[in-house]
Amino acid sequence: MNKKLFKTIKKNKQFVNELRRAHFMIALLAIGIALLVSINSMAYFGVGTFLTVSLIVLSIIIAITSIAVVIGLSVKK
Repeated sequence: MNKKLFKTIKKNKQFVNELRRAHFMIALLAIGIALLVSINSMAYFGVGTFLTVSLIVLSIIIAITSIAVVIGLSVKK
């Protein structure tokens, strides 16, 4: 994220709250998708092994990125 834009956003309390809420929902959605795919693919782990693993990894990366943004917005300076 652009540092100058990030500092400008952090000055407005309403922007911070909305961005924090949005990224938290994105993180929860990504974690939910990863769990759903992993649970559903445990019974049938055949042809789509690579696609299943890549979807789980991508969802985890999205969740970690969103959680990092939430933590970055929550830090008081």
